[in-house]
Formats: sequence, C-alpha cells, structure tokens
Amino acid sequence: MKQYIKLLLSSILILVLVCANTGCTDQLEEEFVNPNEYEPKLKSKISGLFTSQCTEWKVFIKDYGEWYWQMSGMGVISYIQVSGRYITPRYSFFDGYNDVSSGNYFSDSGVSWFEDLYIRNRSWDKIRFFLGKASDEERANNQIYFTLSSIVKNMCALRCVDLYNSIPYTEAFKGSEGFFFPKYDDPKSIYTTVLDDLEKCYARLDEEYKGMSEVAKQLLQKQDLIFGGDVAKWKKYTNAVRLRYAMNLSGVDQEIAVEVMKEAIKDLPDEDFYWDVPHVKPGDELPGGGTWHRGLYERTYVTFVPNLIANRLNFGTPKYEPELDDPRLPVLMMPTCFKDYRGVSMNADKQDIEYKDGHKYYPYGDDLASTMDDTWNEDKKVYKGNTKSMWNFATFMHNNLPVDIFTQAEVDLLLAEAELKFNITGTSVADHLKNAVVHSTDYWYAMNAFSDYEKDFSDKEVIALLHPTKPAAGVVQSYANVVADAYNAKSSDSDRLEMIMQQKFIHINILRPYQLWTDLKRTCHPKLEPLTFAGKVMTPMPQRFKYPSSEFTANTDNYMKVNKEDNYTSYIFWVPEEKKTEGYYRTDDIPFSATPTF
Repeated sequence: MKQYIKLLLSSILILVLVCANTGCTDQLEEEFVNPNEYEPKLKSKISGLFTSQCTEWKVFIKDYGEWYWQMSGMGVISYIQVSGRYITPRYSFFDGYNDVSSGNYFSDSGVSWFEDLYIRNRSWDKIRFFLGKASDEERANNQIYFTLSSIVKNMCALRCVDLYNSIPYTEAFKGSEGFFFPKYDDPKSIYTTVLDDLEKCYARLDEEYKGMSEVAKQLLQKQDLIFGGDVAKWKKYTNAVRLRYAMNLSGVDQEIAVEVMKEAIKDLPDEDFYWDVPHVKPGDELPGGGTWHRGLYERTYVTFVPNLIANRLNFGTPKYEPELDDPRLPVLMMPTCFKDYRGVSMNADKQDIEYKDGHKYYPYGDDLASTMDDTWNEDKKVYKGNTKSMWNFATFMHNNLPVDIFTQAEVDLLLAEAELKFNITGTSVADHLKNAVVHSTDYWYAMNAFSDYEKDFSDKEVIALLHPTKPAAGVVQSYANVVADAYNAKSSDSDRLEMIMQQKFIHINILRPYQLWTDLKRTCHPKLEPLTFAGKVMTPMPQRFKYPSSEFTANTDNYMKVNKEDNYTSYIFWVPEEKKTEGYYRTDDIPFSATPTF
C-alpha cells in the first residue's frame, strides 16, 4: 500500500517550510544550508516532524476539496440535515434519495480519510525511529514530541474508525519496521487500546516536560503551533478526546466507557481551544477564503439552513426577536431578502408551493446586493433576492475561521449526556445545557468577529445583520434558562437526549458534520425531517463510508477479511443493538413555533 510505504520517505523539505513559518529562520540558515548534503540535528528533525503532522490537511485543518464535493446535496452534510439545497420537484434526481446501498445517490466523494489517516500521520513513525537513535540527552529533550504525536495520531485513528469501522491499526504506522500490508483490527479493540494509550500519554506529559532543558522547552513553544508548548492545555485536550470517544463506546461497553469518563472529567478544557492558522485573506482574487471556506463559497446553493436547526433558533415571527429567539440566530444564519430568517423544509412538495409563488433565491455568495434584493419581478413573478436563509456569509463563507481544536460548548454537551446517562459529573444536566448555550454564543460571536465581509456595504442594516452585536449577558443567560427549563419539563430520557443533541447540532453545525453523523447514528437524535418528494416519503441513513478501491488491489488478503462490511449500510461497532431498530426521523415536519419548543 502506497500510504504505508510512504512512512519511510523523508520530509526534510516540509520540515524546512514548517520551521520557516514558526520563527526558525536563523536556525535554518545554520542547520539547513544544503539539505541534500547536510543532516539536520536530531532536535530539529523530531520537533519539525511534529509540527509537520499538525499542519497536515485533515488532521486539524479542514480540507477544501472534501467540503466542495460533500456540499453537493448528496453527501453526509445533507443527509444529516446540517445544510442542504432548497429542494423542490425541479430536482428530479432527489427521487433516488433513499438509495444508500448502491451509491447511486448517497456520495462519499471527496472523503479520503482512510488513506489520509496513514499519510497525514506518517511523522509519528519517523519520530519513533529517530528517538531510537537518540542519546539519553536527546531523548529527554524530544520524548515529549512522540507523546504529543501519539495523541494526535490516536485522535485521528478513532475518528477514522467512526467512518469505516474496521481499519488497520496495530500493524499500521510502522513502515520503519517493514509493515507495508497491515491487517485490519477489530474496531472495539482499537477504541480500548487507544483510550488506554491516551491515558498513558496524559500521565507522562508533565514528567517529560520537566525533563527537558530550557532550550528544548523554548523550541517546543515555537514548534507546537497548537498550544505553544503549554502542556496543561495538551492534557486538557487529551481528556476531552477521551471523553468524546468514551461516550461513543458507552453504548456497547458502559463499564470501560464510564471508567474513562470519570477520569477524563477531572481535567477538561475551560476555554475554547482554537488555532488561528494563517489564511489567504478573502478578496476579489480569491473570494470565499483560501482554505475550507472556499468549498462553502463555491457550493453556496447547498448552504441553506434546514428547519431541523432553523426552527430551533427562531420562534415567534421570522424576524429576530432578542427576547424570544436563540441569541445565536443572527450570527449563524443569513437573513433573507426580507431581512428575516426562514429555513428550508425537507418536505419538497410543500415547499414547492412557496417556490411557485415566487419565493426563489439568488444561489450564490458573490453578490450581497443580489442576495438581499427584495424587489418583486412582475414579469417573472419572483422575488429577485434570496427568500430562504443560508449559513451566515460573514461567519462562514467569507471568513478566516480559526481551526477548532475543541470547543467548550462541546465539552458542556458531552457532560450533559454523561450526566443524563450515568450521573457522574456532579452537576445537573440543565446546568450543563445552560453552560453550553452561553459558551456556544460566546464562541460564534467571536468567530464572526474574524470576518470583514462587506462591512462597507451601502445598507447599514444589512451590515448589522451580517455582523450582529453580541446580546447582553443577561439576554443570553435568559435564553439559556429557557433551554434548561424546557429540558426539566421533559418526562422521558429520549426527549431529554433529543434536547441535548439539538443543541449539539446547533453548536457544531457545518463545522464538523462527521462528528454529528457519529452522534446521530449512535443516539438516533435529534430526529430528522423525512424528505417528501413527489409524494414519496424517504427516511434513509447511510452508516459508513466505503474503503478506497486501492485496498482491494494493494492489500488484498487483509481487505478480503473485511469486505463483507464494505458498503454504506453496515453499522459501526458502537451502535447499540436497540438503536438499530429505532428510527432517525420524525413522523411530521419540523414545526415553526410561536414560542420556544424543543
């Protein structure tokens, strides 16, 4: 397999570029005069390899191509109703929406996380190899990079299990030992092995840091682009990862999962962890930003906000009413040409009535004036602008959003679920939910502030809608109390879990849809709206991605042992048996309510 063979290849050129971007210029002039003739010092090799791993696409930084292809209306993002088209019967291909077996409709185009797991984390094996050659002093100064690299690699491995189920693990990442055709491991054993390894990584970080020289610590600050050498933050991040994946495991092995969670919750992030990666600034020559945002920009017509989310943000009237609506509404959703907020329904037949009455759209993100034009075209019998809400252009499409490492609101929501199911946090679920609303509001207004999009637009009211002022703390807290009260009024655990997952979909939204796909499959919440198209009610749910075709040709013997599950409908191991017969869909449309309902 090519991805495993690449484990042996050198990445000195990448290392040079990485160090140049991290303030190592003087050091490079001294140590990398001619990489073809000079062997860089071990400390530079190992630290640079870790930096290279963290800057790889699809490790932390999102990928433009993947977003472009998944934002087609046929990918996970649309199937879980995080974002989608304004569907009416004019899109005849939606008649095949139910097909999640042959792949004639559901698409995993652009997703290559299987290969990327091994290619993007090849630094781990190189660091391990170089440490094996190191002196005692060199090992003391560089061992921490192996631990940090292991944390990153392990997170990526569990994320990959969530998408494919069985993957090579124990024999993977070991090109230096001659493992080029690794076996596929049992997915549950990967989970338990990784969770155990993450615990060990957490436990040894302090000691490894103490054993470093002051010069080595200074280098760590430069080379660690994520947390700047702050070991305490790496420990908190490690525990957040343990909490997230132990929750996934809890449906099939509660004993192990709860034991992990009880330890992880002792030291969790108390702030948003994000990384302001240098971007290409959005502008006329490169609209929509230079990283993953460009995928959203170029697929704007698939960025309409489904009612699953829209009708859990907006109540009363379509206008934003601060004392009634979710304070995140204006910072997440794009206003329509009427300067209000309207989601799209998955009931294409009902929606077609509005469409035929002239409620159409300007489907692009390149001309705000056209988007916001509420003029009625008498000849064509349509409004010229957009009559349905997309995701906020300033927050998402035309922004330099930092890379989210782990947000505080997700921690709150994981704790809410842990408390509901296992009563282990010492805080009520309602209080965790209140914290999540407050922290999520803080996060999304902070993200919107990174954007300068159209701040000089002629219509000042539109500017205020795109860049809303964050509501006063009392307003945010008041709404958080509404959510908590609604939760306390629920009489069943199913309804309570529904509320937690609704809040998770609102907070994470299009930031990490694959995480939401995982949560949806393992909990069957929040309940989706069936796609009603030409009288046909469709309720499909793809369960996994297929392995790349290269596995059959390059790792044939091992692939044939798992090929029976190589389809879109086999369950990931952590789906509880009782969830396999529970539906993912409501029996009615997602209602728009005069008062907050969840």
